[in-house]
Amino acid sequence: MPDIIMNPEDASLLSWIHSNKFVTTKLFHKKFRAGNSFQTACNDLESLSVEKKYLKPVKVHKNADSFYFLTRRAVHQLKDLGLILTPPKIRAPHQNTYEKDHDKKVIEIRIGLEKDPNLKNLIWLSDYEVRIGYKMDWKKALIEGRGKELKNVRLNYEGARKADGHFLTTIKDKDWEFILEYERSPYSKRKVGEVVSRILEFHSRPVKLIVAKNALRSEFLRESVGDLITDPQDRASWWFSDFTTVTSLPFLETPWVDLDDFHPALIKPKEA
Repeated sequence: MPDIIMNPEDASLLSWIHSNKFVTTKLFHKKFRAGNSFQTACNDLESLSVEKKYLKPVKVHKNADSFYFLTRRAVHQLKDLGLILTPPKIRAPHQNTYEKDHDKKVIEIRIGLEKDPNLKNLIWLSDYEVRIGYKMDWKKALIEGRGKELKNVRLNYEGARKADGHFLTTIKDKDWEFILEYERSPYSKRKVGEVVSRILEFHSRPVKLIVAKNALRSEFLRESVGDLITDPQDRASWWFSDFTTVTSLPFLETPWVDLDDFHPALIKPKEA
């Protein structure tokens, strides 16, 4: 059977899914079908997987939310359209569904940031993309429709984790660069030191958004990181909050605090 010609809407959403490595039914609904019923999201995912063969569903157990990974067929077509980059040997993403709760939470944070009207021209580089060899400049070219310029690019698998997310955006006519680190499982003091060292090695320049599972953990992380960062200017570039707050408020209304317990000047949290 000849390949179905991928339409622009499918190409756009499949590129987004591939950038995260996977999507779940709930995340697909939140990102692409928020104005429709959950059943609509299920039906559309079934069409993409059963009829068009673009996605492969994987269920961990009977009552779990399904994971969807791109098929090799979809990856080939997206590469040919200049929408994604792949290693020399094209293959579907490895379908590992274990320890994915952390990744789902990061994707949920990403979805909220991408729909925030105050964050203009947002370009997101995921941990998965970094691991398979993406560079921010290449991702920017893909988003801007210049993927054909990268036809000679060859990805080299890196594997090493750098950050959960790295994004560029324009806020109030000024360009900003951020990285995101989400702590789902509690970090020890030693682990905090390792995380800080990793972030400083790969991402010393961007503002660091440190998101904890809850408010108490956020305070612990702020104090622990604060013991390690002494330069006043550097201390102002670490911003802290928690998952519930970040995913329930617009970015500029989230009461981020820096290492000196100040709200960054950019942020205008609502008064209690």
